[in-house]
Amino acid sequence: MILGIDPGGPGAAVLIHREELCWSVDWRATRRGWKARLYRSGEITHAQLSMRDSSIGGYLAALLRIDQVNLHGLAVEDVFVHGKHRNVKTAVVIARFGAAVAAPVELLTGVSAQYVQASEWRASILGLNRFTKRDQAKAASLQFIPHLVSGLPRCLAEIGQLDHLSDAAGLALWLERKTHRASI
Repeated sequence: MILGIDPGGPGAAVLIHREELCWSVDWRATRRGWKARLYRSGEITHAQLSMRDSSIGGYLAALLRIDQVNLHGLAVEDVFVHGKHRNVKTAVVIARFGAAVAAPVELLTGVSAQYVQASEWRASILGLNRFTKRDQAKAASLQFIPHLVSGLPRCLAEIGQLDHLSDAAGLALWLERKTHRASI
């Protein structure tokens, strides 16, 4: 099984097995902390997490432990700093957030996160040019990724058309295909 994480606020994580959705978690910031929503087999469960970014990773790790998941890969979207619009402070905040979410999962599973730029996984999975504008790339993710991951269209229909969910699924799919190619 492969877990893909699109870190951010809002953000999402998607667990897949052989291009099939096992479950998804999306989260958003609230005044009281992070509000997480688990989607599994048509059921939606809500959780209120603490304000610490690592609480999201702790929640994901707990789900993996409860489900006794034998995780084979962890894909996390990496930070990108655009040459024209460099905002190093924002990049550092996002990088720390991604690491805080991934670390509890790494500790529980013993699987190291593989960080990948959005442009790289989108080129590999969607065939997009690496210089495709962010809005166009997000739209392409929502349009095409659900056709590549069984169960994702129903998930998106029930909880909303969230591009961070389709991106997390795309990340997991990228690593699943990369791992499969390496084993051949």
